[in-house]
Amino acid sequence: MKGNYRLRKTTIKKGKKAIVPLIIALVMVFGFFKAAYTFVKMRVQKASLTSEIASLKEDNTKLSGKIQDVANDEEYVSKTAREQLGLVKDGETVFILVDK
Repeated sequence: MKGNYRLRKTTIKKGKKAIVPLIIALVMVFGFFKAAYTFVKMRVQKASLTSEIASLKEDNTKLSGKIQDVANDEEYVSKTAREQLGLVKDGETVFILVDK
């Protein structure tokens, strides 16, 4: 019986030795796939952000042009100053209507 006992114990040790490298290999494979997934996800995010940046730059260029147009338009500046800031030109009379 001692012989069988030792044989089983040896078999169990060999099985344990085979499991450890298998577990290590599985962890490495899982880590590789996780890294690959993260890489692909980041590439997609980069493409999305790049297109958003291009769109925002285009909008910025259009708005800069509008700012230049508005700043050089004296009629618009005068109208805005009157309506939003309550300014008046020299010699103008302001009438304020009060509701009863």
